Amino acid sequence: MMRTLVKSQIWLSEAFDKLLPEKYRIDGNQDFIESFVHHEFLCFSFCNNSFASWRKTNAVS
Repeated sequence: MMRTLVKSQIWLSEAFDKLLPEKYRIDGNQDFIESFVHHEFLCFSFCNNSFASWRKTNAVS
């Protein structure tokens, strides 16, 4: 029963998407990865690398 419900929702979603112009058809997962996760990962990596560099140069002996 759930499989039928999910399939029908996928079909309805695809049918609705076909009514929209191409510029409004965005893959939500891909957009999330490219615009949010990628940015957050780069920021996290940069911040950690910067902190590690700072800690090495300002280490107390």
